[in-house]
Amino acid sequence: MGALFMLIGAVFAVYRWSYLRRAINTPATITNLIERKRDDGDTLYAPVYVFTDQQGQSVKIISSAASFPPPGEVGDEIEILYDPADPKHSIQKTFFDIWGFPAIFGGLGAFYFIVFGVVAFFTGRHLKRKGEQGGAPNSRPPSQFPSPPVIPTQDLQ
Repeated sequence: MGALFMLIGAVFAVYRWSYLRRAINTPATITNLIERKRDDGDTLYAPVYVFTDQQGQSVKIISSAASFPPPGEVGDEIEILYDPADPKHSIQKTFFDIWGFPAIFGGLGAFYFIVFGVVAFFTGRHLKRKGEQGGAPNSRPPSQFPSPPVIPTQDLQ
């Protein structure tokens, strides 16, 4: 499971890295904050921001990421990254927006990989030690097994 999570994290990291190689950094202005209620009643805020792309076109984005506190107030400038081939594909320039998903999956994968690796290592050492002492784990030497009862037999004629 750990290796699978690390693989997923690595795939998303490579995807994000390739996005960053072609993305353009530009300022954007927050024009609105959309409230989103969580199941537990907390309120998160998703910014709506506007920026100008390389062609001089104004692009309006409703962020898919919501947070508390919000990234700013209406009228504040934030840094974003956008794909020049598809300006609607933009993200805020924060560590979590850029690397959050790969970091979470990769971190969880590394954690599980290490924990299960340590458990497997010590379990293997324990089983090897038991094998060197004679017998499989959880077994007793033959002398420790009770003898079956002896039933006297009579000649039946």
